Amino acid sequence: MSPESWAELKCPVLIMAGMADNVTSVENVDLLSSWISSGNKQVMTIKVPKAGHAIMIENKEIVEDSINRFLVEHVTRELDLSWQLVQLADDKWSLKNEEKVRLTV
Repeated sequence: MSPESWAELKCPVLIMAGMADNVTSVENVDLLSSWISSGNKQVMTIKVPKAGHAIMIENKEIVEDSINRFLVEHVTRELDLSWQLVQLADDKWSLKNEEKVRLTV
């Protein structure tokens, strides 16, 4: 994709990279982040110290915390399952399912 194509992304974007990654360099991560950020202000870039290409295995806690923080900060109510059920429901069974979802949340 071209830098212009990356800049057209309008959804929230989380970029995570290991500082010791030999596959995807930190410079490339910074470049990608700058391309996306030029047109999108909802970009979060996390660089995990002492991690290589397998950051999900090497630093599971940091990855989990980062994803959680990203979702809390960037997920809109339209992505919430209960909102979708209410807005998109076309019958009573969908609304009954919404009640079940609300009980589990």
